[in-house]
Amino acid sequence: MAQTSNPVRAAVPGTNCYLRLTHDSLHNLAAPLNQIRVMTELIAKKRTNTLDADTKKLVGLLLDSSVRLQNLFEGLQSYWQAVGTPPSYQMVQADAILTEALSAIQGLIERSGAVVIREPLPEIYCDPQRITCAFRALLDNSIKFAGPAPPRIRVSATARDDAWLFSVEDGGIGIDPRHHERLFSAFQRFHAYAYPGAGVGLAITRQIVEEHGGRIWVESQIDAGATFFFTLPWSRPAADG
Repeated sequence: MAQTSNPVRAAVPGTNCYLRLTHDSLHNLAAPLNQIRVMTELIAKKRTNTLDADTKKLVGLLLDSSVRLQNLFEGLQSYWQAVGTPPSYQMVQADAILTEALSAIQGLIERSGAVVIREPLPEIYCDPQRITCAFRALLDNSIKFAGPAPPRIRVSATARDDAWLFSVEDGGIGIDPRHHERLFSAFQRFHAYAYPGAGVGLAITRQIVEEHGGRIWVESQIDAGATFFFTLPWSRPAADG
């Protein structure tokens, strides 16, 4: 089935500008980005014995930059895949959604030795694919920033007024309160490139939650873990006629 070309408006960090993304525009970026990386790798491998020290350093920097650029592009692809098509709402068990999210990152869970404690979750009205993506991003974030100890994550939900309040709690390295709001902007990296990823997972999650009529925030201190909270209204979003 052909991909739709719904545009996605992605914020450019530090500006008031937005990128208008479509499946076609991302597809058109893929080829030159891949060529830049492949050609740089060929130069590094085939000409390594004929390059002087300064040129080798420059080629190495170029290769690092091309890898980072490709990571950013893959982040844009993930962003489009998550929110670039119309949502499809239905009643579904959140426990089933969490199971799907955990299955998608099973390899990461096994490699990290993560323990995920699951409390009973309610039935919710949502787009299952989008909320699966949101859970996956939050779990991935908790595992990625776990620190030296194996990650220990708790997922729970409570009823609040007219919404469900979900939480994903970890005991990781924590987040400076100064960065709590910026954390949900696309391509924000607070640990430079010490950790893998393009910096779009939490931005995607925020857009998904807000699209559902909810909100998301984090409570955390450095070296004291983090708890991500998000709400999902009991009633259908106003945009879902």
